[in-house]
Amino acid sequence: MLPSRYTSQSSLDDATECARLIGCRYDTIPIQPAVDGFDTMLAGSFADAAVDITEENLQSRIRGVTLMALSNKFGPMLLTTGNKSEMSVGYATIYGDMAGGYNPLKDAYKMTVFAISRWRNTARPKIGLGREGRVIPENIIAKPPSAELRPDQKDSDSLPPYEVLDGILLGLVEHEKSVDQLVADGFERETVERIERLLHLAEYKRRQARRGSSWGCATSAATAGIRSRMRFEAVERMTIVTRFAPSPTGRLHVGNIRTALHNWMLARKSGGRFLLRIDDTDAERSREDHVVAIRADLGWLGLHPDGEERQSARFGLYETEFARLAAAGRVYRAYETAQELDLKRKVQLGRGLPPIYDRAALTLTEADH
Repeated sequence: MLPSRYTSQSSLDDATECARLIGCRYDTIPIQPAVDGFDTMLAGSFADAAVDITEENLQSRIRGVTLMALSNKFGPMLLTTGNKSEMSVGYATIYGDMAGGYNPLKDAYKMTVFAISRWRNTARPKIGLGREGRVIPENIIAKPPSAELRPDQKDSDSLPPYEVLDGILLGLVEHEKSVDQLVADGFERETVERIERLLHLAEYKRRQARRGSSWGCATSAATAGIRSRMRFEAVERMTIVTRFAPSPTGRLHVGNIRTALHNWMLARKSGGRFLLRIDDTDAERSREDHVVAIRADLGWLGLHPDGEERQSARFGLYETEFARLAAAGRVYRAYETAQELDLKRKVQLGRGLPPIYDRAALTLTEADH
């Protein structure tokens, strides 16, 4: 067990009982000294920054380093713990709980893990190891899932209930359903769209994840009530969607026609979809007659889109997201011109440093401006 200041007594008791039932050795290595060390080490660099998910991820990474040290010293392979639900939406920490050499739960959704755990408490496979009967305390299965990286944290703080999450993921990943189809199945559109976005954003994590067990051609999704083919690396089989996003400030030209042709050919070759997205965010210069001309030119070329969207239709979403970021203190007034920012980037690059904004303007006021 690798407890921190946020580890509950319930978790400590459950871990002790599980080790007793399994019949394995139980050690405790508190990580708080390492957490305090990192807090001290980074205090200067983090002085003007609020506590956020960075400090939570540090705890996970300290545990990863500790477990890899034990693996390195004594030889046993470290197993990673992320299940398919968590890996699908990126609910895992690179170099933290993703550290290890193999992931036995990689192809099992969260509700499947619960179902298998309850089954194992009543049965043992013929080739299975361990004792007969209960080997997992019921409280581990029944209590609300939590990473315990901050006070009173629950997975449900940032994710829908796993019964809902798994149902959405089964639709998006296994059955390749669209957002509209899942909404028709009874899921809330806002939730489905958010999970679809997380699914795409987490691809970079899945690319770095360990290999794992395949859970067979048909696995019960427990309370989701859907039979699903639990295919290894299923996310990589998602339907390819390409888009062509011209601005209706003028007619098509050879340069952007080439982009349209490449995207259309890729979509057709892969059995995917080719979308036309009218990038009409420049309200002063965008013209409807140019939109009509763009459609006509694509039709003349034989590049017929499978759907069309307007970028301006997302203005409301942008405003909502901006308001959320502003309320969280993640956006602020820009006191520097584009030219000043560009000069800063060039100075940073000239020094061999990444062109990261130093947030110096946060110390300025309206009077300074």
